[in-house]
Amino acid sequence: MANTVWPAASSDAFNTTLSGSINDAVTTITLTSVTNLSTSGGVLCIDRQDGNGADTPTKREFISFTGISGTDITGVTRG
Repeated sequence: MANTVWPAASSDAFNTTLSGSINDAVTTITLTSVTNLSTSGGVLCIDRQDGNGADTPTKREFISFTGISGTDITGVTRG
């Protein structure tokens, strides 16, 4: 497997929320804000919440994305 080098973020930390639910088949994810995200892609960590809205930090997921369109991150690769 080839190593991938992602561009440096314009901010050390980024906090936003999903704008809707996602499943394991999506390749585009809509966020409430994409401010400070690199438009050329990167890696995000999603902190999962259960159906009751309780945080489940042991279920965090790292995803990569290749671009941004509006408030959508595109080219999403999960798992």
